[in-house]
Formats: sequence, C-alpha cells, structure tokens
Amino acid sequence: MHLGAAILLFCSFSPRAVVLGKTMEVYQTTEKSSDRLAHKPSVDFTPKKASGVHSIKVDSTKLYQKIEGFGGAITDSTAQVFASLNSSLQSQVIEALWGPTGQQYNLMRLTIGATDFSTSLYNYAETKGDYKMKDFSMAHDEKYIIPMIKRAQNSNPEMEFLATPWSPPAWLKSNGKMRNSKSPGLNQDSKSQKAYALYLSEYLSAMAAENITISRLTVQNEPHVKGQFAATYPCCGFTAEQERDFLRDYLGPKMRADHPDVEIYIHDDQKDIMVDFVSTVMSDNKTAQYVDGVAFHWYGANLKNYQYLEQLHKMFPSLPLLATEATLEAPTTQHIGSTPWKEAMKYAIDIIGDLNAWTSGWIEWNVLLDSSGGPTCIGPSATSVCTPLVGHCDAPILANANDQTIELRDSYWHMAHFSRFISRGSVRIGVDVADKFADSVKATAVVTKGEVDGDEKVTIVVLNTDGSNTQEYQVELGGEFATLKIPPHSIQTLVVS
Repeated sequence: MHLGAAILLFCSFSPRAVVLGKTMEVYQTTEKSSDRLAHKPSVDFTPKKASGVHSIKVDSTKLYQKIEGFGGAITDSTAQVFASLNSSLQSQVIEALWGPTGQQYNLMRLTIGATDFSTSLYNYAETKGDYKMKDFSMAHDEKYIIPMIKRAQNSNPEMEFLATPWSPPAWLKSNGKMRNSKSPGLNQDSKSQKAYALYLSEYLSAMAAENITISRLTVQNEPHVKGQFAATYPCCGFTAEQERDFLRDYLGPKMRADHPDVEIYIHDDQKDIMVDFVSTVMSDNKTAQYVDGVAFHWYGANLKNYQYLEQLHKMFPSLPLLATEATLEAPTTQHIGSTPWKEAMKYAIDIIGDLNAWTSGWIEWNVLLDSSGGPTCIGPSATSVCTPLVGHCDAPILANANDQTIELRDSYWHMAHFSRFISRGSVRIGVDVADKFADSVKATAVVTKGEVDGDEKVTIVVLNTDGSNTQEYQVELGGEFATLKIPPHSIQTLVVS
C-alpha cells in the first residue's frame, strides 16, 4: 500500500483520554552536567494544579500523523570510515546507532552513486552510451557500503530504506560531468531519460538481490542545485516542471512496472521552496498518481520554516512529509559564534518543529565521519580531484582511525531522546506550551499502543533552549498534573504509561 493512499493513518487509536498511572518516568540530558539520557527520579501526578507555574498541556484525544521513525544516512564516506575501525569499534558503532541499547534507528537513507561525502567520483554505469545498462555494476558499493548496510540491518531487522540519487552518469547529463549541473541537468532526449529511469530501477534491483529492500525512492537530491562555482560536487538540476515531466513520462511508469511497492517521494530539497515546487509537480494529475510523499531538508530559513510544512499539509493532506537530511557545521567551526551544544540543540528544535507540523519521520545526514567531519570529494567540475577539508560537517559519531577511538557527539544524545522512545506506529497528539514560556521551551508528544498488551503510553519530549535559567513547569494530562524542573540547555523525555 502506498502511503499517499493511507491518509496519514490514525490506525487503531481511538480519540479518548489515556488512562494514567501514578508516575512519570524522566530521562534527561544536560549541557552542564554528566547527564546523558540519565534516568532521573520519577514524578507523581496529582489532581491539584500548581499555581504560578507554566504549563505544557497534553491532549491525548487530539490525534495527528503516524510516526514512521528516525534514522540517518550511510554514505560512501561513512562506510569508508567504518571500514577503518577495528572490529570492536565497528561493533560499538553498530550497537550505538541501530542496536537495542543504542539509537534504535529504523530509517536509513542510501545514496545512489557519488555525493559530496564520497572518497571518489563513481556511478554504476561508466560505459558511455550504455542505454540498456548492460554494464551496470554495483562493484563500488560491494566493498564497503553494502557490508555496513547489512550489519546495520542485522542489528535492526525493522529497518526501512530510502534511496536518493545525486547525479546520473556523466554521459547522461547536459554538462557531461557528474559534478555541477546545467539547467536542465539531465539530457532531455527520450533515449537518455528512459536510460536514467532504467539506471535507477537497476539500482533497486541490485540492492534487492543483496536482500536490501528499498521501500522509498526520491527523484533527486536537492534539484535546485546547479551552476555551482569553484567547489562543486555531484548534482543534477531539475526545475519543478522538469521533475514533474521526468516522473510522469519515465520514472513513474518504470517504477510501477519494475518495483510497484516502492514509494516515490518528490522534492527532497529545502523547506522554503517546497510549496511552489510540490504544487507544480502535483498540478499534473498524471504525475500526481506516482507521488507517494514529499521529502525535504532542514535548510532554507533553518529552524524558522515550519509554516511551509503546515501550508503544504493543508494543500495535500494525504501526502506524508518526511525529513530526509539535516547536518551541522564541521566540528572545528562550531566554536565560531556558537558552541557545540548550541549546534546540537538545533537537532531537537527541528525535530520538535517538524513533528508538530505533520512530519512522519526524521533522517539525519552522515551517521559516522572522521574526526574532522569528512572525508569529502569536492573540487573543480572538470576534474575528479578531492580538495582536502572542504565541505566537512558534523556527525553523531566521529572516529579517529589513527587512535582507534570514537566520540559520541552532543547531537547523538539529542537524537536519542526521540529515536529511543518514539517507536514506529506512534501517533502525535496535542501539546500546547504556554505562550511566553514557548520562547525558550519546546515540546512535542505522542501516544504509543503496546504491541502485546495494547496498553497506551504517552511520550513527551521537552527542550529548554535557555542557557542560563532552570525552568519549572507542569505537565497537564487527562485532568492530572505533574510538576518538574528542566535545567538550562537540557532536554527531557517523559514517559507516562
């Protein structure tokens, strides 16, 4: 079943108040202490409302979208760094990201060919003019990428995969290079477009042969990227009209014929340009039949762009919204005008904002990089040179291959407050933070039904963005109240069964 037809399932949840227990379990991560997902003393609910205390009102009778989960991307760079670690550290990384005592990630983004986070330029159809893809080969991925994916999959068999292309093979592009792009980026003749649709289909088939079943495909990573200057990386520019036509005439029919269970997500780009882009694609009824959801990145008016999600949901309420990329500045630059904690806190701000604006899942960019935030392969368009230290970013886990050590970054712990507690199938519920209090405190909430006993639990994530002041607040749920304090620059996950 395609998610577009699922109308944002509310499933078996009924709009009723959750029967409350006597206590709320509290898990906390704080900048200025050693608390990292620390299990704090539980808090009792009482029927009496405290006076003069800011409130977070949670309404379990208001049901919104179903949550699909959380995850990150395995890129060529990620796999290369992983391969450089000894077996013990590799096992630690797998458990930390996908294992039952770690993040429990159940969504993974895969890259179709080279990206900026690769160690070389590569694709799977290097033979120029191979329109039938007779020489299609996944040899590049077989060395490091596929083995890492399989280890992650073995750690969490509930994993679902989304795949995204950055660039077609150079000979299918109008500039003749994988790096950079003209507009349009893809050759516009029917032979080339049919070949590219086949190329993407062959990738899905090859991964399926490895028992890696891709359930979602985006048409193009950041289709707005074209005309890069100096430092360039693989990309392919599509206007909304060009993506619409390619999907309608080539990719959509090919996917439905070869991979009918694969859902196609459009856009996969910045939030602040998504409304016009998606509207253009969806304006064509024939194209719209192939659209199962909308992917987006956190860039574009970052942390102040949730109105675009609300607007898009109002226009197309049956289309799931999926956050597919977010990343932070390179570790070495996070002390310039900011701090590592403030940077990591952006994860929590964005996840809360996205979930509260109809997003069904949240996927970060590279899950593992080296200690500098690389490697990357960015350079002049006409060459395959990888310029050192250009385009580096942070990741939840950084590794030093020379010292054989790994570091769990602050963003790792912020993400844990969501991914470890909000399981697939949870449903967002109503949450209201008092007006002035909302300037520094953010919150979201979900209800989850137990798989065995059917009991429901409410999970609330609360973030204090104030770096100086402890905030006292009370959670109001089902006519009862629980009073808590959250330290400066802290995040809490509250669980009520």
